[in-house]
Amino acid sequence: MLRTIIRYAAAGLAAGFVATAITLVVLPHFYSHVTELLVFPAAAAVAALPIGAVAAVVRRSRKKASPSRAAVFGRSFGAVLTLSVLLSLGLYAFRAPARAWKVAPKLVVMCIDGATWDLINPFIDAGLLPNLARLKKGGTSAVLRSTDPAFSLIAWTTIGAGVEPDKHGITSFYHTQDDLKSKRIWDVFEDYGHSIGVFRWWITWPPRVRNGFVIPDILARDGASFPPRYNFINQFRMERKSGHSATLTERAGVGWKFLRSGVRLETCMKIAREYLPAAWTGVYADVHIATKRAEIRLNADVYGHLLRRIEPEYTCFYDNGADQMCHFYWQFFEPEKFEGVDPEQAARYGTAIPDYYRLHDQIIGDILDHIGPSATIAVISDHGFRADNEGTQNWYFARGGPILAALEMDTEYYSIALGSVTFVESVRQDPAEKRAALERAALVLNSLRVVESEVPLFNAYIEQEARLQLDVSDSLQTLDGHVETSSGTVALEEWFNTRVFAGTHDPAGVFIGYGGAFRPGHEGTEAKLVDIAPTILHTSGFPLSRELDGSVMWDWITTLYRDSNEVVWVDTYGHYDPLRRDIKLDAETLKRLRSLGYVR
Repeated sequence: MLRTIIRYAAAGLAAGFVATAITLVVLPHFYSHVTELLVFPAAAAVAALPIGAVAAVVRRSRKKASPSRAAVFGRSFGAVLTLSVLLSLGLYAFRAPARAWKVAPKLVVMCIDGATWDLINPFIDAGLLPNLARLKKGGTSAVLRSTDPAFSLIAWTTIGAGVEPDKHGITSFYHTQDDLKSKRIWDVFEDYGHSIGVFRWWITWPPRVRNGFVIPDILARDGASFPPRYNFINQFRMERKSGHSATLTERAGVGWKFLRSGVRLETCMKIAREYLPAAWTGVYADVHIATKRAEIRLNADVYGHLLRRIEPEYTCFYDNGADQMCHFYWQFFEPEKFEGVDPEQAARYGTAIPDYYRLHDQIIGDILDHIGPSATIAVISDHGFRADNEGTQNWYFARGGPILAALEMDTEYYSIALGSVTFVESVRQDPAEKRAALERAALVLNSLRVVESEVPLFNAYIEQEARLQLDVSDSLQTLDGHVETSSGTVALEEWFNTRVFAGTHDPAGVFIGYGGAFRPGHEGTEAKLVDIAPTILHTSGFPLSRELDGSVMWDWITTLYRDSNEVVWVDTYGHYDPLRRDIKLDAETLKRLRSLGYVR
């Protein structure tokens, strides 16, 4: 009986090595380490054990003699096993250069949405971020001053274009790349004949690229990417966010496309170890954290695959996971700054933020391991973060979506939540029409009263960025009441959340410049968002347009580079030529934007 079980296990081992060899041919980047060649054989051998045991029991009950070696795997079993092992090792050795791939872009920009020195510096001191520590120590680091409030889509567009929002034209979550009025850094690179690789930078849909790749941002309206074979990335994300229940066949198809696009066995195993236990608990926070960690792992593998395949000269990689962790879990990270934080919750989720920073640091290290030594590296965040414990005295904030829906205003307006602050936007694009629409909305919202006490609900006003800010009235002492609308009476608790302990945006963002023209070991002066584009363009050897609102940060740059490279000026980079599409600002578009989680 034992001999039969061993023979079946050995047969499984051989079959596993054959599967390993086939995988090496089909997915050359799937294995990261030689030890991973044992995963399939070991799994197949273990799976074969119970089959062998059942076969042995059946044969014994039938009083049949134990099968010969030939009956299990043929006389050549030993040869097959040996050849399969040698074939797997040989293919691995042959593909080893693929695993040790190197590319030589001139510039690599790592975009960490919401990264803050208030976290990075202590984490570096604690030894948690070795790669960021190396870049900071060997390059120029500085505070990048954002706007307040700092909406990511506006901030990142300002960084890329080097001009203020009134010039580049992106001021609303309804805007797409077709609304852009100014060229951004990579457009200039392309105009001068260089290849680019843009991964998830805000407002890059619909994709526009002549030479390179673009995977559009998280507000993309459809899956369109370039090259088109990567459309599945955003399509998969959009369907998941919209609640689409994919069939097993659809899930398998998406998984196969990710594997064909560079996802490694190591990544799959790490995701499984984190996501499966979280899914088993069914707790939203557990699943949310595991999902964001899985997303950056998958994106980093696909980005690496695109770097290998297309070899862009100028490239960037964006991720918003740190922003998400800080928004949702800061109260557990610093529970002493908030009232009423559950100690068990604080113990459970208190490491969500530092753990994600560590993961992003590892991702940066993995990418930089494959970048040639001559590349210039930049790390940028659009804003910083801080504890959001300054809300109304009663710790309530408005739920914009349900409010607009109850008032039958959700087709013309949408809401954006930023920490404890809720903003209301109009879908109208004409400035005069937009202003008039916001004034009408303010009148309606300011007229709302609690039925039982006549207490006003809101203080709604148009702030300087032409948005309606919806503050909760300080007079609102309790949610035990109702509000009357044209469609009926609504309980107050449906319109308000009790305070969500979280982080909110802080104007102090992050910049690190490493290599090339940047000074090593230098703490630079503070810069504005508009200063990044001219600084990067000049240090990359390109002329500067007189239309830029920012300035070159001269103290960030080495004396040698300053003395050897005078600024070359051009009047303009030319008119931005978008790929015009018939984009309707209708209810369906609003529904899609809401499904992505930024518009509510």
